[in-house]
Amino acid sequence: MAKKSKSRFKYFESLAYILELAKINPIRDTISFNVPVYALYGKVDQNQNFIFISETNLKGFASAPDVLAADFVVDACENFQKEIDQAIHKGIIGRKSFLRRIKFTKGWISTENLYHEHMKQIYAAFIGIYLNKEQRHAEIKNFNDFVESFLNFCRIYSKIFPITLTKFISSAQCPVRVSGLIVEMMDKPYNDKKNKFKMVRDPDFQFYKEMANKHGLKVDHDVPWRLIADIRNAKTRYYMNRPASQPSELRYGISDIEMLFKIYYYKTYRYDVIKLKKYLVSFYNSFVENLPFSKKPYTSTQGPPYTVKHCFIRRKKVEESQIDSKFSNAFWSLLYFKIRMIEQRIKISDSEKDKILKKIDYYNKRISFDKAAGYVNDTIFKLQSQKNI
Repeated sequence: MAKKSKSRFKYFESLAYILELAKINPIRDTISFNVPVYALYGKVDQNQNFIFISETNLKGFASAPDVLAADFVVDACENFQKEIDQAIHKGIIGRKSFLRRIKFTKGWISTENLYHEHMKQIYAAFIGIYLNKEQRHAEIKNFNDFVESFLNFCRIYSKIFPITLTKFISSAQCPVRVSGLIVEMMDKPYNDKKNKFKMVRDPDFQFYKEMANKHGLKVDHDVPWRLIADIRNAKTRYYMNRPASQPSELRYGISDIEMLFKIYYYKTYRYDVIKLKKYLVSFYNSFVENLPFSKKPYTSTQGPPYTVKHCFIRRKKVEESQIDSKFSNAFWSLLYFKIRMIEQRIKISDSEKDKILKKIDYYNKRISFDKAAGYVNDTIFKLQSQKNI
């Protein structure tokens, strides 16, 4: 009974917060990452390709050099902070206002580092759980067997573990701050309703929101101390493409959203296969180091009596250059296609699959590996769209 009452209290507490926000902070002036239209904000480009920001386009805050965001976002936030400081100096901000305590505490998170930590978890699950079950590791004699086993692992565990960088970025396991478009001004837990209530009920919350909007920033509907750069806002576009009269270090020359995504971001599909290959080689070599021999039982054909014997095979580590010489780009493109199909849980007929595989092979042989990867990405997007109709 107590448990039910506690759940009931949490429900009404959440409802009260939503009503409070709706009253003080209209939805049109905020972004909520719980709303599907915003869930992938900063993770996809204008053509729905998954992306991640280039570190060369990041910048630290003058007041917090270790807190990074896209350079134009930092400029917008620092000018926003200057206006807040001026308002405090003029006595416009109340003495107990949260605005007197805000500072830049969190910004961009490295996609590369997050994905690397994620792949370490996949390695532990693949080697430590999947291959140990029913002694599947004994079936692996070489790298090719290892890849086949990994593909089978994907079929079972892809619901739990995103495999490709594309799928990882699209998942909830990848935080929204990877975009470089988001900063936070308090270091508080996201479920801290007490602080949320304090902020939205503060008499200066409306002023905070207006100052943010003035600089092309939106307040996160669910985490009100989080600011998001609205790349469609005219003021943000100004910060992206300042006139020639401004100092050269503040002129970024980004005239529109298409140019922003083209220059500041990488498309994940171009890196999926490269990273997948590197991790599989690394996984295999670690596996070989721990289990250098394959020991497989078999029944002797000489008898009776028939006896069970063991076949020992010594596994060898591989260099990436060896893998490149033995496994073609077509092999990796086909593997990539199969994993993406598994991740998206897409099923098609054998005839349709054969057509796609032939096209992948054609692009690899006649045009380029990058073109083949792009074709896989476009095909998955098309098949996924058809599946969702």
